[in-house]
Amino acid sequence: MKSFWSLLSIMMVAMLCVGFVSCGDDDDDDNGQESETISDKDPEGTIVLNLVNDDKDICIDEEWPYMYVGMTPQNNIDTWYHNGQIVSVGKVNGLSAINRIPESGWAERCAATPGSGYVIRQSKRHPTDYSRTEGYKYCRVYLVDFITSTSGGIMGATIKYQLWNPEK
Repeated sequence: MKSFWSLLSIMMVAMLCVGFVSCGDDDDDDNGQESETISDKDPEGTIVLNLVNDDKDICIDEEWPYMYVGMTPQNNIDTWYHNGQIVSVGKVNGLSAINRIPESGWAERCAATPGSGYVIRQSKRHPTDYSRTEGYKYCRVYLVDFITSTSGGIMGATIKYQLWNPEK
């Protein structure tokens, strides 16, 4: 009878050890994706920002002409400001992979897709004469991932962005 309890104790300890080992954290730090923090792969001047899909904008450049970005309840990225435009460049491997200005596809808003890159441009309109323009200023954006609520719904997105002068 004593050997039965010894054998039972050994089996219980072995089962607990297997249970604790299998409950470890198997997730990689970045799962092959950009993380929600700035890394060595990000260009200098990268900023990480959380957007909430509440139809409100965030100013990302406070120098004239101002540049805004936000997220709609329909999970679109929106530029929200007069003469602001955005274009998706598709799936990219991080912010530094966005290295050219698209020639077409510009709109006021476009679908938010994790792992995708975007370019925002703001017209440099003359402050007193809107008929005169002096080109554009640019911002490149990488959508890291959606922010989900405890019920699993999308409530926003984490982005990385950098004010950008592609001519340099």
